[in-house]
Amino acid sequence: MKFQSFIMKLKEISKDQWKAILDKERHVSFFELPEWYSIWENYFNTKSTAFLIDDHLLLSTIKIDGAKGAVSFYNSSPAGTYSNFRSIRSNVGSEKILELTDLLEIQKMTKVNFIRFSPFCNVAIHDSSKVLVNDFTQYIELSPLEIIDQDWSRNHKRLYQKAISASLSVEKTNEKSDWTAYWNLYASFIKQKARQASSAYKQSLFDNIHKLDLNQRDLWLVKKDKKVIAGRLVFYTNDYAVEWHANSTTEANVLGANQLLIHTIIADAKQRAIDIYDFNPSGGHEGVVSFKEKFGAKKKKVPYFQRFSTKQKMYLLLKKNMNLS
Repeated sequence: MKFQSFIMKLKEISKDQWKAILDKERHVSFFELPEWYSIWENYFNTKSTAFLIDDHLLLSTIKIDGAKGAVSFYNSSPAGTYSNFRSIRSNVGSEKILELTDLLEIQKMTKVNFIRFSPFCNVAIHDSSKVLVNDFTQYIELSPLEIIDQDWSRNHKRLYQKAISASLSVEKTNEKSDWTAYWNLYASFIKQKARQASSAYKQSLFDNIHKLDLNQRDLWLVKKDKKVIAGRLVFYTNDYAVEWHANSTTEANVLGANQLLIHTIIADAKQRAIDIYDFNPSGGHEGVVSFKEKFGAKKKKVPYFQRFSTKQKMYLLLKKNMNLS
């Protein structure tokens, strides 16, 4: 069914209304909730806005300034995660189809520069090749899974057994000292990678995530001799778990710490009646894609839309070349 192009109505809604809308939807990731946008509001000292378009299309944006406010961006996918762009009149499995002109009108009205469609977004763009960039995530459907490692590669299974033999400890932690230890592990990685790192988050970001409701996030750690050697930060909604951040030492990789960690996290998610375990997109890193695939993860499209003004393009180019803040 095509969605006919016409002049659209735009209405701002509150965070409570935004939250209430998504509470009724299935397969909604934490990245689509106002709590996630609030994390980035605090981090960037900015604000987000939620819109209802023609009473059935939801879209939220967050304003991010660059060059000390000389240029601004409106992002619907904080930190490259999923947007909440969806039709609240369509169920999972059915789609509302927009014309290119509709999407461009939405972009003009909301000023949005970047939208990454979620894996279970129920909006499609007619002739999307003209406007969307292809990308994918990898996920495991947990409900039919009988044995956690039933679809794992032989090498992943071997490393999992090696980790068990190495007497590594796995824990889900809310202790602030553990969160600090994990950030220190990440900071060491960033220092090692220098400008090659795709992101470099301050400890304050993790401090704000730590303040979230315990039902919405978990930090999982692997320790050896009480020292943190690997960790994964996972977010939860009603039926959806998604990884956002992970780090490990070279020693942890050799010992199979990540295999032990993922086995434990997925087993816990099944107990919580989580249906989808989403590894998150891999940023074009083929080695990461292969690593996730060996857990039996399937690919699902998460295309993205981006449209920038000449001024914004110039700033992005300068930032890339000169490492601007």
